[in-house]
Amino acid sequence: MRAKYGSGNDTIPKVKRKASNSNAWTGILKVWDKFKENLIWRIDDENNTYFGDDHWIPDISNLREHALIDLNGEKLCERVCNYTNNLGSWNWIALFQVLSEEIVDHIQVLKTPNPTIAKDVNGWLPTVDGIFSVKSVYTYFRNSENTNKI
Repeated sequence: MRAKYGSGNDTIPKVKRKASNSNAWTGILKVWDKFKENLIWRIDDENNTYFGDDHWIPDISNLREHALIDLNGEKLCERVCNYTNNLGSWNWIALFQVLSEEIVDHIQVLKTPNPTIAKDVNGWLPTVDGIFSVKSVYTYFRNSENTNKI
């Protein structure tokens, strides 16, 4: 799929509409942005997650909109691990340089990243346990007022 549709190598692919897309892929693209809004990174080793571009803080889907500085260019490529220290805890000084106190308060309640546990993984917000299934997606979109017929 990645090779055929040129969606990049990230865990959550970047997708684009093309005239040559199949009907199935066109259908996926219609709901892709809404689908992505409901994914959240569960931080463990913090190496897979982009600090400003990925949804990793509950209730804060786009960190760039809440940053005190511009998170474009080189800052956009920074990973969450750039904001931790050698002891495996958050680097509060670095966080306060780019985020407001209100946003840092959201980070304070997150578990401390631990690279020895596992890699960062995605969770599915519409389910209590965060586990994705075709049924959970169908139920979410079927019940969603924000989505036209699929």
